[in-house]
Amino acid sequence: MTIPEDISESQFRQIGSILAKVQRSIQWYWGDWLAHASQSAHKSRSRNNLNTLVMREGPRLYQYAGELSHLSYQTLRNYKAVCEAIPLPRRRPNLSFGHHEAVHGIPDVAEQDEWLEEAERERWSISQLRAAIRIANSTAPLDYDGNDRAFHEETRRRSQIMREIDVLTMLLKKERVEDFPPRTQDAWLEKLEPIARFYDKLYCLHLAATATEA
Repeated sequence: MTIPEDISESQFRQIGSILAKVQRSIQWYWGDWLAHASQSAHKSRSRNNLNTLVMREGPRLYQYAGELSHLSYQTLRNYKAVCEAIPLPRRRPNLSFGHHEAVHGIPDVAEQDEWLEEAERERWSISQLRAAIRIANSTAPLDYDGNDRAFHEETRRRSQIMREIDVLTMLLKKERVEDFPPRTQDAWLEKLEPIARFYDKLYCLHLAATATEA
């Protein structure tokens, strides 16, 4: 990029804003581009007119996209899957691609939207959103499908998650913020308190689910 020496501050800031927008949206751009190839191929097949496509979805397309983007095949496939699962009208500008990626595998579209709405309202990070989904799945009823090994492994995994929540919640409630040095208090109030409230909320959800099962 060549930037003129006499560029004004407002123009300089505008370029920075454009770059930031591109950086935040690049996964969507690649995913939508690949999804378009898939949709076009399907429409052309239904019309028995494959010649209208410059390039149909397949290994050649991903090879071409990889050469252009320097991204792996699996990364590009994942971008496409997220874009197909969550079309433009349902995307939330205040959330990152990673937030949408965290929910795209949920079969129920309404549940996807509920999680995205909660993440936006609570200002969750991607890891917090993933943790919330993980806890919700762990408190859901566990059905036995006849596979003893899988059933016991899932039971063990859920028990481990619940122990982690119990320990973390106990530590958070035990700490007294007023006993911290001033700088530590500021750090707690600015960064750690929202995380503490988040885990406390998950803990309450766990207690409610446990009471319901009992």
